[in-house]
Amino acid sequence: MRVRTVLLALAFLAGCAESAPKGPPDDRPAADGVRQEFQDACAIAKKLLDHYRPEGLDQFTDKKHGTFEPLLKTGVLTEKDGRTIDGLGLEYFTFRRSAAFSRQYEFSFDYSPGRSPNTSERVILNHRGEPIWEPEEVDVSSDLPADVTAMWAVDHEGRSPTEAIPIASRVFNTVQLIGLRRDQIVALVGDHHSRRPDGKYNSPFWPPDPGDLVYRFDTGSYGWQFNVKLDGAGICTGVERLWIH
Repeated sequence: MRVRTVLLALAFLAGCAESAPKGPPDDRPAADGVRQEFQDACAIAKKLLDHYRPEGLDQFTDKKHGTFEPLLKTGVLTEKDGRTIDGLGLEYFTFRRSAAFSRQYEFSFDYSPGRSPNTSERVILNHRGEPIWEPEEVDVSSDLPADVTAMWAVDHEGRSPTEAIPIASRVFNTVQLIGLRRDQIVALVGDHHSRRPDGKYNSPFWPPDPGDLVYRFDTGSYGWQFNVKLDGAGICTGVERLWIH
């Protein structure tokens, strides 16, 4: 369903919005206006995602970089990939999951010193290994009841765990709420009275309009608020999506 995103203030989200990630100057032709070095980085990132999967890539952080040499030796990356990596001057890579959106993964390929005026080439892929161009939710639930249960989870302090935030984003990108009555909406996605009575963040972070049915999923540091707009008859007319920061 179509929702309106009002606030996207997280630095990661702002970074995702860059339409033309910068890299070293290159005379090679670009397809569809996309720089060749960015296309090369996307292809390498997809091979990393296919090989490690997100669970394996979680180990490669700012404190523990991933390197290319072991992957070239084992054939995960080809000799052509190796020439591309050398040509671009890539030294290592790091990985992180989107805090806000479902199954979106950021790869940062860092350049060797002096090889580029920029420090890194950033690529964001979805779970199918396709580039993400804009900071928005594009994923949908394959098991909605399980996702609804997961998005209402809380930790021992009544806060949403980090994994609940992108799941909630996926749920509200999946369900078709416009035209449903309030009771039908609650039957479909629940509410905090029935699903999370002891939650720490059951009141709105952002002031809603009168009559809104508010859903808040908050780690205590960030999260999502969804304001379900209801008309005088209690029928949904739209959903407002707000980032909590």
